[in-house]
Amino acid sequence: MSRRIVNNDQSQNGRNSANAVSDYNNFDNHEYSISNSYDLEDHTDKDIEKTIQKFEKTLYIYGGTNTTCSEVVQNVYTICNEETNLVKLPLLNDPGFKFILEKYEISQLFLENIMKMEICDDIKYTDNTFSSTTLSRIHDLLLDKKVNFFKRVEQILYMALRYYLIQYNESFNRVHLLNSIEKQLLDILNAPITFEIRKLLLTIIILIATHPSIKERYMIASEHFVKLISYNVIMLHYTPEMNNIVKETIPKDEEYEYRLMVKTFIDEFCCNTSFKKLPNCVYAINDFLGLFQNVSTDMVKEMYFFVTNSNVNKIQYEKKMKKIVALIKCLKMPLLNLCNPAKAKCLYKCSRVFEIFKFVTKFVTLIWDNNDIKKNISKNSFNISTKEIFVEIASAVLPICSVQTENYHMKKCFYLVSKWKRIMNTLFVLENPDDQYEKLTLNFNLYNSFAFYKVEYERLYIKYCRNLGYKMSFD
Repeated sequence: MSRRIVNNDQSQNGRNSANAVSDYNNFDNHEYSISNSYDLEDHTDKDIEKTIQKFEKTLYIYGGTNTTCSEVVQNVYTICNEETNLVKLPLLNDPGFKFILEKYEISQLFLENIMKMEICDDIKYTDNTFSSTTLSRIHDLLLDKKVNFFKRVEQILYMALRYYLIQYNESFNRVHLLNSIEKQLLDILNAPITFEIRKLLLTIIILIATHPSIKERYMIASEHFVKLISYNVIMLHYTPEMNNIVKETIPKDEEYEYRLMVKTFIDEFCCNTSFKKLPNCVYAINDFLGLFQNVSTDMVKEMYFFVTNSNVNKIQYEKKMKKIVALIKCLKMPLLNLCNPAKAKCLYKCSRVFEIFKFVTKFVTLIWDNNDIKKNISKNSFNISTKEIFVEIASAVLPICSVQTENYHMKKCFYLVSKWKRIMNTLFVLENPDDQYEKLTLNFNLYNSFAFYKVEYERLYIKYCRNLGYKMSFD
């Protein structure tokens, strides 16, 4: 794939600056590359089986010792000597400021490390403010593409963020500033940029827009700007332009936090927000589906690990699942819009929708079509929000399988229909109340959804069996 995401579950307490010294000398050799093609790899049945087998064998959930982007600050810059002591900035202990960080998934450790870093001299003594001048300089660097230009842009933004934190309570018209730089932000977001640049830009904008002194609420009215920001939530590579992809390694936990940070920002500061529509191009469709595949299979991996291991840290599990479920819900509307029956034939031809749905379905069956696993699952094993995700996936698979096409696609559809028939039946039986007390606590919306899709998939299953001459099975 054009972009690889690594897993990382190290706690913040486990991050230390000892590794920074050993990694520092390697930074200048770090290479970013800009992709000119989108090469999302095909998954054959053999590939899918190998992935499933590897997952079942390792139960690898967010493990490893890869460096996170939050650690990059520690790993690439020499820490200032203790006399500077900027990390003890009182702002970082302010309850109101901490609330903003928590709401927008901004890591306090990330900010603390920025306060400690040492910046190159040629950047340190220039204009440090987050201003039109600074953004123009950044845009020029991105256009020139000189040696280490990504690194230099990141350093400028580190310095701007640090300066803003130090001068946080300084009085100025923040709304006017944000309105005046929208065009420049658009230009930067339209260029190939690294994940770290995206994260720094949005972090600074959020900390400016959420300042308690603001009386006139900041709102982004530009539909184009809102769409461009929304792609940071729903696109695998964050961009609608294939030529703007930057190949890099991003830890999943940090990637998800960033996407949810942007989602919260959009909810708060963007007018007429909608995640319904994707850009009308093959790249955008496949890129979106690639993210859907990643997040959906991550959710199933977490669930599988939870029900097969007795020593799972439930707090950590629930924290991860909350983020994953929230992100999948962001993908719901564009997914349903994409899988509209009216678009089915075009979708069959131009996208990898079958391969993606097949891959996701094979993972889902690890839990809901696996007798060894099902016996460990009760009605209360997973919360309502988690179980609703399977309804949403089922509601996306159903319409594209409801359109009769040539025999080749019918066989692909039949596989999905037969599997989701079994999945919905399992969930319906699991949710079915056993006694009067359970009826009182029943979530009727969820129960009725399982019942509806159980019937719909059974109906479609019978239709496909007749058309393809297959023997029916309702075990």
